[in-house]
Amino acid sequence: MMERNKQRSMVLRVLILSLFLCMLSGITVFGDMIWTPNDPELFERDRDYDYVGRRYYANGPGGYVTVMEEPGSGQVLEYIGNGPVFYVSLSCPKGKEAWGIVQYRKDENGQPTEDYGWEEGAVIGWISMDELTAIYDGQSFLEDHESEIKYTDADSMPRISMPEQGAICLWSYPGAEEPFGQIEHLDENTIQFDMTYRDPEGSLWGHSSYYYGQRNFWVNTDSPGDTTGADIPVETPEIIPPLARNELERLPKTGRNSGQLILAAGGLIAFAMLLTSVIIYHMAKHKKP
Repeated sequence: MMERNKQRSMVLRVLILSLFLCMLSGITVFGDMIWTPNDPELFERDRDYDYVGRRYYANGPGGYVTVMEEPGSGQVLEYIGNGPVFYVSLSCPKGKEAWGIVQYRKDENGQPTEDYGWEEGAVIGWISMDELTAIYDGQSFLEDHESEIKYTDADSMPRISMPEQGAICLWSYPGAEEPFGQIEHLDENTIQFDMTYRDPEGSLWGHSSYYYGQRNFWVNTDSPGDTTGADIPVETPEIIPPLARNELERLPKTGRNSGQLILAAGGLIAFAMLLTSVIIYHMAKHKKP
């Protein structure tokens, strides 16, 4: 397992370095960037990680989420009321649960805000994935419209050219509120579309996994420069009302895991036994004539 973790760590580091080199060379990187929190020991620990790369609402069943120092450790960093958004880059299993790593800072009102920096002061912790609800994104769209999506081959793959004015708009999914990026120039390497989807208005959309730093995006192949997305209704997730701040402050925050509590209790018992023995010894000694 250690060897496999080392190999996975090396792969992730190489991918991160590649993205950094792309940025140095002037290529803008959008979409599913492989970013991880500012924890130098993250890949030194004996864990299996799964790449997630999605944003989530805090949405615990009790009105809050628990941020742990380590996955499922019981070492509580803080409790946060439902509603704020977190980016989960990686997850790892712990028992029957999966835990996602998050990094955030507090604003002037004490509310968590997403943080993607490398400066000191950010909070890095783990939240149970059962307490998070995914924000609608490209993966959600693929799951919802699986039966309407068609895979392409050399004959059926749509081809596009640069619009007369503007740029090619890139969308995280058809129906998104706005494009997340654009392509201003096409060379001899045309965009390869591996999937297509026809929206309710009849426009054909193409999905591409990668094109010069752009990852997992959709293009309206009938009108690549159109800045208006498809009219596709998206169900808004139900967020459980957040627990009041004064109630959050009353929740237990031991800062210890169960193993540490057992050791501490054992130490107290041993100390009590020793103290009792000493008292009995002195009482017996004073009773002697």
